Amino acid sequence: MSAPVDMMLKRVSIRRFKSDPVREDILNKILLAGQRSPSPGGFQAYSLLVVDDAEKLSRISEATRQRFITESPVFILVCVDIRRFRAMLDRLGHDYHLRHGAGLYAKLFSIVEASIVAQSMATAALYMGLGSCFVGAVFYAMKEISEVLDLPQGVIPLLGLCLGYPDESPPLRPRWPLEIAVHRNRYRETTAEEIDNYLRLADEAMKQEHYYRKYSGQETSYTEHLKWKTQTSEWIEKHDRSAREFLVRNGLGLT
Repeated sequence: MSAPVDMMLKRVSIRRFKSDPVREDILNKILLAGQRSPSPGGFQAYSLLVVDDAEKLSRISEATRQRFITESPVFILVCVDIRRFRAMLDRLGHDYHLRHGAGLYAKLFSIVEASIVAQSMATAALYMGLGSCFVGAVFYAMKEISEVLDLPQGVIPLLGLCLGYPDESPPLRPRWPLEIAVHRNRYRETTAEEIDNYLRLADEAMKQEHYYRKYSGQETSYTEHLKWKTQTSEWIEKHDRSAREFLVRNGLGLT
């Protein structure tokens, strides 16, 4: 009974895949597993785009700066689909909140559901012997990816999912200790000592794997990478502004 959970406890992101194709029947089972995910409110405000056009994959890879996208046998773009959701509400004939820029909970539900669907597909792929890697960089390339795939207004790229048979066996990557990540009945602040201990652990683990050199060609540490990913910069400000404007234009403004 514990075998599936044991597999989940050993799950790691895979960025190097064998060239073996994923059979269509296997892919369809993975997609169906995603569709059977919990649906907050029953809204189902998401769509999945399987992209197998080499030119489009190349352009998405360039826009996200994630080279392994073109090397994965399957790439699924997970989208929030406000367009179809609104079309369904239009058929009901009532005056609904999204028409007036309201409905924050419905917008958040759509993001949550699309994310749950993505994780369900990754888990189903794991059980079927495939590796996976999420592409969060889709967020900073929503406009470019929408243009590549000619997405209509109201269909918002949220994240990508690469699938394929693993061609690497990386070690487990560090995570916060369970006693820090899990709270019971009340929230406990993480101490400075606990943070420092975790950063040391993460630095050592990534160094031993040569993680950053392996995937980006750069020799750095977890702490330096974390600083680089979160520092204030013109690039971040520009892409934040672009993403915010894109979301508002597509009916997913959250403020």
